[in-house]
Amino acid sequence: MTSKEQTNGARFVGATFSGCTIEREGQFPSVQALGASYLKRWILQVTTLRSETIDITGSQCFLGVRGGDFEAALIVNGQIAVYHWCDCAGSVGQNLVRSVATSTLASVQRFRKSVESEIPPQSTLASHFSEILLLLETGQYLLVLEDIPSDSYVVEIALAEIPLLEVTNFYPGFGAMVATQFEPSMSSKRVEEYVQAIEAGIRPTVITLSSKGAWSEFILDGHHKLKAYRASNVQIRRLAITRLDSPQLPLEQAMSFLPKEGPLRGHLRSHRPPGTSET
Repeated sequence: MTSKEQTNGARFVGATFSGCTIEREGQFPSVQALGASYLKRWILQVTTLRSETIDITGSQCFLGVRGGDFEAALIVNGQIAVYHWCDCAGSVGQNLVRSVATSTLASVQRFRKSVESEIPPQSTLASHFSEILLLLETGQYLLVLEDIPSDSYVVEIALAEIPLLEVTNFYPGFGAMVATQFEPSMSSKRVEEYVQAIEAGIRPTVITLSSKGAWSEFILDGHHKLKAYRASNVQIRRLAITRLDSPQLPLEQAMSFLPKEGPLRGHLRSHRPPGTSET
């Protein structure tokens, strides 16, 4: 695993919104729900602390992402855990299917220490978070450590009980952090412990993973921390991991993940852009 450290200026895309130039790629709240004034405030409140590009080889290939601007999938141990794609209804709304389970990302708990401790100034992001990075598939990644607003948009799992799949939709605006943990499985005691730590000046790290150009970022670790940052009204310390060379998701793999009943399979097959990889 090799890395190249960068400072500021990373993740520029030059998109436009309401006459303003948006020069940052990444997590944005729902424009539909929050409006242009909120979006402008959100951009101004994001602080990029450090960034690096890294090449990962010889990893465990436990975690991966697929897709780009039409669709995105989180892959856990070779299987789709979360998948969403454009609803093609004239905007950027997304159909979302999630495997709702409390143990989906249980294997990543081994890197607990790195996300709860401050990064020493002499350490690179790649070295400090090496345990989680070694779980990722071989590829090129951008790492951005940043502080984002405490009320950043999160697509929660809203179900009262755990089924095999959750089928819903969301409107990302310029992005969304997609939850991968069922809320009733979360510990209120642990949230309060994080609140106390944050109010004492500690900044535990939330970790997200996405593919370049995707409309969402999947939460790998940090559901309790997100709630604590919100409760404390303190900016969220986040490590945003973006795979820069993410492959497309084979159509048949996506189809096999979707419910057999209902319109989703037909919608995906008829709306997937020509040329999207199906092999």
